[in-house]
Amino acid sequence: NLTQADGQGKWWEGYDPQQLYPRAHAKGAAPDQAFKDNWYLRTQELIDKYQPDLLYFDSPLPLGDYGLRIASHFYNENSSWHGGNLEAVLNIKSWGPGTVPDDSAIVLDIEKGQSNAIRPNPWQTDTSLLGPWFYSPDPPVYGAEVVVHNLGDIVSKNGNLLLNIALRTDGTLPDDQKQILDQVGNWLKINGEAIYATRPWNVFGEGPSQVNDGDFNEPTKPMTADDFRYTTKGNTLYAIMMGWPNKSEVTMKSLTSDRPLWFGQIGKVEMLGGGDLNWRQGKEGLTVQLPSRPDHPYAYVFKISSR
Repeated sequence: NLTQADGQGKWWEGYDPQQLYPRAHAKGAAPDQAFKDNWYLRTQELIDKYQPDLLYFDSPLPLGDYGLRIASHFYNENSSWHGGNLEAVLNIKSWGPGTVPDDSAIVLDIEKGQSNAIRPNPWQTDTSLLGPWFYSPDPPVYGAEVVVHNLGDIVSKNGNLLLNIALRTDGTLPDDQKQILDQVGNWLKINGEAIYATRPWNVFGEGPSQVNDGDFNEPTKPMTADDFRYTTKGNTLYAIMMGWPNKSEVTMKSLTSDRPLWFGQIGKVEMLGGGDLNWRQGKEGLTVQLPSRPDHPYAYVFKISSR
């Protein structure tokens, strides 16, 4: 509620605080024309002055036509900065009814939630180890196992995981969060090729664990050894087994012999961090003989490739 007059004699004298935040308005009132014009010019100036490759709106695409004009300006300018190559990414939190004529023009961010299916266009989820986005002395709401399981599920559905770490006020990383990051990092050192630079398969996975669609629906408990998530890279299919079963072999029911893969017949199955495995394929699926349990926990990756 401060005004320009309130700044007399203060360090911000001459500036109008209403330019920093939404202008004073009645609850539920639509932004006035002056605010729309100011927002558009400020955002355009930010793009032109700093030449970002990513814009992130914590909302639907703002202000109707003004948001569309900003998206257009951002993409056109970004392409000119990169010699005709478009490097721009624009994230929004919700489509908003009728606000985005073409879903492929925007990266949807599902806050603290996931997708229940493969989305044709890339999407993202943002979440925090602590639950809140800021530091508190409370312990994390989940550990490395759930982070890894959610990561596999997200990537199998054409998504990206943006993970928030809540630092103390002095910028230091709390030990409990550091431990989780170290554990996830150790898992990725062994299994990262099933995550980085991969694409979804035509089936995201199989198993009893189901993920609800939409914001604030993220799983906070681990999946089971009967859950698999699939990713691809080149002529390789990766099958992420979310737990270690109490049996000597497992069957991936999505990989039946009457359902050929894009690279042809399976010729080799190995475990990342392990070695080649014995396997057979039939109408019931791909059955793999399990080796001794690897040292790393949380999830185990079968690398399936052609002859």
